[in-house]
Amino acid sequence: MNENTNAMTETAEAPKKRGNPNWIKKDNVVKASVTYEYIKPSNDFTRFTGADPAKHYHWARKDDDIEMNDFAQKGYVPATGSERIMGDPFAAVQDTTGQTKVRGNRILMCCPKELYEAREQAQQARSRHVDARQAAQNDARKMSGQGVLVKPEGDETTKRESLEE
Repeated sequence: MNENTNAMTETAEAPKKRGNPNWIKKDNVVKASVTYEYIKPSNDFTRFTGADPAKHYHWARKDDDIEMNDFAQKGYVPATGSERIMGDPFAAVQDTTGQTKVRGNRILMCCPKELYEAREQAQQARSRHVDARQAAQNDARKMSGQGVLVKPEGDETTKRESLEE
C-alpha cells in the first residue's frame, strides 16, 4: 500500500492555477490582454445632415396614425428642406430638397424650435406641482425654524398616503 501511494503522488500533476489566464499578476503588477473590443457601427440610420438650426427634428413611424396625429397636433410637419439622411449611400448623393425624408417605416418630422422650447417649458412648469402632504411638511419645517411649535393632529397616515409612498 505504501508503494501505491508513493507512485500516485509522483505521477500527480501540479494543481491548476485558478483565475483567468489573460490576467497575470507578478510583483504587484497586473497585466491583461484584450480579448474583445466593441466597435460601434458607423452606419447610424437615424443621423442626418443639413439640419436647419431654427427647427427641432424627430423621427416618427409613418404607419402609426395615432403617433402621426400626435405629432401634427404638436406642430410637426414632414421635413422637406435640405436635410440628408446618413447611412444610406444611394440617398446621400441625391438632392432631396423639397422631398420628404423617409427611412424604412420612419419619416423625419420637424417643427419650429421656439414652439418645441415653449412646450418643454410648459411641461417643466407642470412637473413642479407639489402634493398637499409635501407642501404641509415644507410649511411645518419653515414654521419650526421661526420658533413655532408644530405638532400634527394625527400620527396615522391615510390609506391614500400609504399607497403613494
